[in-house]
Amino acid sequence: MTKKGFLFVVRYALPVVMIAVLAIATFVEKQQGSDYVHREVYASPWFIGLWAALMVGVAFALIHCLRRRQWSLGGLHLSFLLIFVGALFTHATAYSGMLHLRMNTPEKVTEEASFTLTLKDFTVQYYPGTATPSDFISTVTVNGKDTTTATISMNKILRHEGYRFYQTSFDADHEGSIISVSRDPWGMGFTYAGYLVFLLSGIGLLARRGFARGTALLPVALLLLIPTEMRAATPVVARSSADSIATEQVIYNGRIAPFNTMARDVVVKIYGKPTFNGLTAEQVVLSFMAYRREWMEQKIIKIKHGGLRDSLGLEGKYACIQDLYDTAGNYRLQQWYSQTNTDKSLRQAIEQTDEKLALLTMLTQGTLFQTLSEDNPHRLSDVRVSAEMAYNAVPLPSILFKVCLSLGFILFLLYYATPRLFARLFKPMFFLQVVLSLALTCYVGLRAYISGHVPLSNGYETMLFIGWLVLLICVFMQRRNQIYAPIGLLLCGFSTLVCSISGMNPQVTSLMPVLASPWMTIHVAVVMIAYALFALALILTVVRLLQRAAHAESDAIKGVGRIVLVAEWFLGVGIALGSVWANVSWGAYWSWDPKEVWALITFIAYAVVLHYGYAGDTSAEPTAKRRREVRFDLMAVGAFLLLVMTYFGVNVLFSGLHSYA
Repeated sequence: MTKKGFLFVVRYALPVVMIAVLAIATFVEKQQGSDYVHREVYASPWFIGLWAALMVGVAFALIHCLRRRQWSLGGLHLSFLLIFVGALFTHATAYSGMLHLRMNTPEKVTEEASFTLTLKDFTVQYYPGTATPSDFISTVTVNGKDTTTATISMNKILRHEGYRFYQTSFDADHEGSIISVSRDPWGMGFTYAGYLVFLLSGIGLLARRGFARGTALLPVALLLLIPTEMRAATPVVARSSADSIATEQVIYNGRIAPFNTMARDVVVKIYGKPTFNGLTAEQVVLSFMAYRREWMEQKIIKIKHGGLRDSLGLEGKYACIQDLYDTAGNYRLQQWYSQTNTDKSLRQAIEQTDEKLALLTMLTQGTLFQTLSEDNPHRLSDVRVSAEMAYNAVPLPSILFKVCLSLGFILFLLYYATPRLFARLFKPMFFLQVVLSLALTCYVGLRAYISGHVPLSNGYETMLFIGWLVLLICVFMQRRNQIYAPIGLLLCGFSTLVCSISGMNPQVTSLMPVLASPWMTIHVAVVMIAYALFALALILTVVRLLQRAAHAESDAIKGVGRIVLVAEWFLGVGIALGSVWANVSWGAYWSWDPKEVWALITFIAYAVVLHYGYAGDTSAEPTAKRRREVRFDLMAVGAFLLLVMTYFGVNVLFSGLHSYA
């Protein structure tokens, strides 16, 4: 094989094959189960051989970098070799298992271990004033050469003689605890060393290359469809009475919150908006509780699926409770659900409608929330209640996406149509973006204060974070290139649009025990930075393609390439941080969970894009360079589609450790 052919194989062919194998494996896992795909793919000799072939190419790249004294770039390739060696050691020498402890009964960890564990106590801690667990804690004695007492809880492990013990589950009678056991004397050290080398090498590489300059952005037209309010003569609770209890505190959704929060969540979940027919959320909830029979005829249940609406005989998008029952009082959706095995969208629509009906039933039965007594020691402070009321009162994402998309589209047109007018408007637009950034910063901070944790625990919060982050980045970047003004507005607008119109849940909730870790916060934050930069690179590449199609001048390939490089490094660091978090929480730094696999797919795809972008012949003629730049941009667009699958598709198609919802 020639040198050129070898480079093509290791840079492009093998990575593409690996991407295909990993993607197919996730779909096979959905059909055949995790045990099958782990046995036949992830732990198979041929899969390990495929990785080894990739690492041969990485080793040659490392040698090439060292010869040219490209130390930072060489360090990146060295880190991949260390991680691969660590994975081999983990596969060959690591031990993992489960230990079921019952109260006061010694259990030996493995045949080789010289000690036993005895469960002395198990407790469940709850968030103050609620029945929502915040932690699971096992108190054990370690009986070996010496006897010691230790605790094992979520995100707090026990280490003893090379073994690590993790709280995993517990028996229903609280007299038993299930502990995960892990021992990895060699693999973890090599893997962590690889992570550290990747972190330091990336810092050195990025410090030397600097950041990117942008070019332009794709215009987008947006049509907003606003549902018509429905009118009905139905008895309602007076506005003054409803407002008087808005700040009353209740236990709802696993946390203590104002009545206003509970009411808004219920009405938004059922109707799609926080108000109904001019009534506040508090009025709707109280009226439903007080006048249940009359409100059963009120069309307040939003049904998005057209087929389900047709089956129910609805004229609009909304149904009342009576529409869901036949004349004999039978629940119509139950029979349809069993007949929709082949229509997944209809099944989901029935499930969503069923959930809304269950929510209304719980509301009328008095089981949806509990009132909090005045003498309860866990009551929220007046400042805390006022903060949550203020947060509820301003639907900032809904406002931002309209403002940002409108202004971004207008600025984009002005940038190309009337550059002089754009230049005159730049300063006031810059000031407005600063104001919007501060408003969104306050909104995110307020949500953090209300929830008691950094708001990065679900899809709604991460999209909000991306919108805030990309707007902030572009505020600083537009001093170098004014085109970042519409870029920041449009990307922020798209992010907040997703928050506003998608199925994402805006509710403020308590963290699951396993998520209450500082590793989670930094892992998600770093990955979201990567996603924001990838989105920025996508817009630039699409516009460059349009510019070339119109035979306009475009920036050099390295402008976008540097953004992709920075984003790739952040994604790699984010994956490494997630791996460390998984090791702390579950005892395994890589579990081939679908989300992990697709994050790895995205990383490999963008690595291919970067290799193509930076491996070109600088002496090539202009026509050849332009063709190469076009191919680079098309590859970058394709890689972003894989990122979309990683962020959105995996949550919809697969289940796994990351499917916390």
